[in-house]
Amino acid sequence: MTNGFKVGYQGECGAYSDLAAFAAFQSKAPTTVPFKRLDQVLAAVEAGDVEAAVLPVENTVSGTFHGVLDGLLRHPTLHISGELCAHDSMSLITLPGVKLEDITRVQSHPHVLEQCQQLLASLGDKVTPVATLDSAGACLELVQSGRKDTAAIADSSAATATGVCVLKEGVEDDVNSSTRYVIITRQPSKAAGGGTRCKTSLAVHLKNRPGAIFKATGCFAMRDINICKLESRPSSRAGSLHGAASHWETFFVIDVEGAMGEANVKAAVTNLEEFATKVRVLGSYPAFVPKMQSAAVGPFNM
Repeated sequence: MTNGFKVGYQGECGAYSDLAAFAAFQSKAPTTVPFKRLDQVLAAVEAGDVEAAVLPVENTVSGTFHGVLDGLLRHPTLHISGELCAHDSMSLITLPGVKLEDITRVQSHPHVLEQCQQLLASLGDKVTPVATLDSAGACLELVQSGRKDTAAIADSSAATATGVCVLKEGVEDDVNSSTRYVIITRQPSKAAGGGTRCKTSLAVHLKNRPGAIFKATGCFAMRDINICKLESRPSSRAGSLHGAASHWETFFVIDVEGAMGEANVKAAVTNLEEFATKVRVLGSYPAFVPKMQSAAVGPFNM
């Protein structure tokens, strides 16, 4: 019998997002629900087929998962209601009996391959990296293909789920790397600040003129609000060579410390709305707080 609290993720069973989805709602003993594509996950949250989704948005080595942010922007009724961070432990996975020297193809999610450049370099020029939709899916494809010249990179739990072998553990370049995941829900978080450390994420469109970014960041600086993320993204109209749009328009994703329920954050966003062409609050939610520990950091216990 499955638990009634369902959490969606993109990928196959044992994908890093699967592990994050369970960790995010561990106290509810959730049923994690896999979806092949990102748009399917977001549509399931919107339709109420799952209570929430857990998706990766950035990694300290490979950078931003732009597809996730772009997907969220296409769903204005959805909200970021929480976050968590984890170190994704990576293993080289093969069919039984395969040796390192047999491998000519290594497949996984593009962000996973990006985090394993030292491994790929050590295997030599004969090896071709191959991008897949997710890490656990790379293991499943390995089983289905039966290829003895191919390896996948994924969490060891994905190897267990698909019945393949872990040839080598800890193949990621940086053992201190971390992936930030966000929790997506239909209803916004009720985070109000006060004694709880909170974060607010915004998508901001500014006029393309001198000082626009300075004015935008000033809304927060003058109220002593820390900006913890500022990233530009091409607008959906960026490729327009004709019409009203300026070629290669951009918008900005801004994360700040504090909640919309706090007077200074609300005032800063109101100030920003006075000169920005568009401001969308993606979410105001409790910030992830790492657990202090003396032992080495492990998955989902940072």
